Amino acid sequence: DVSAINMGMYWLGVKIDGFSAFNSKFPWASWSDWGWKAVTACISDLVVKGFEPLIAMYSLGIEKPEITEEIAKGVYEALQEYKVYFGGGDFNKAHGDAWIDVACIGISCTNPIPRHGAEVGNVIIVTGYYGLQGAALHSYYKLRKEPCSSEIIKITRRPKARIEAIPILHRYRNCITASIDISDGLVESLYQLAEERKLVIELDYVPIHTEAKAYAKIHGLDPLDLALYGGEEFEILIAVREECSNTIIHELRKLNIPAHRIGKIISQGDAKILFQERIIVRKGWNHFVPYYEIN
Repeated sequence: DVSAINMGMYWLGVKIDGFSAFNSKFPWASWSDWGWKAVTACISDLVVKGFEPLIAMYSLGIEKPEITEEIAKGVYEALQEYKVYFGGGDFNKAHGDAWIDVACIGISCTNPIPRHGAEVGNVIIVTGYYGLQGAALHSYYKLRKEPCSSEIIKITRRPKARIEAIPILHRYRNCITASIDISDGLVESLYQLAEERKLVIELDYVPIHTEAKAYAKIHGLDPLDLALYGGEEFEILIAVREECSNTIIHELRKLNIPAHRIGKIISQGDAKILFQERIIVRKGWNHFVPYYEIN
């Protein structure tokens, strides 16, 4: 989540995010791609709370100094993509693995959107299509090879934060009760949204990417599992009041952002996610547990 500071006339958002190469760099991704993704992870958290990113800085730990320039290139390209000022960096010697932390600062003239403000009756809206990240994880951890789909490779090398959605989040702030960026998988993000208030969310639709469906068919998998249990999608998940839901979806789509109503908060009790009359098991991305142990 983002730390929000009330400055009087505006809100300041501060976020730091990072990971090790062992847990976050696919073999088909370059070091430049890795730097890009680190920036995207930080920017995505600001965006989903309604903050306009202004400044980013990063700290890097590496064993081989020759990859420094390539990582810096990816960081720079991401900052250019998001129109964010570079506030400086720091380099360190690491042993056995590389790591990167990115700190971001953003600004908002509206109250930041909380994670735990959702209410019974709210509609759940997400951006994007799901399953490509799940397919990439399956291909790498289960099959130990590069996925044959160019679309899967593309989206996992250089994912993009939905920065163009910020004006919509501001315009309809009074309708949006909660938000979270989908970076730990769709199901895990839904549980994180629901757990504080012990909400029951009933799903009626999961937007699955056509390439994920094709991958699932080839490998005898359930495409729904690929969609629900991915990670690093960097999409937006919001809970909104029913009367605003269709308008928000329409406005996002006008900006060429795929937006979907996927369900509704139906009650309070024990936090759980339902789909087709069954409880969806909670699991998702965890830096301390290998993918193959939880999927």
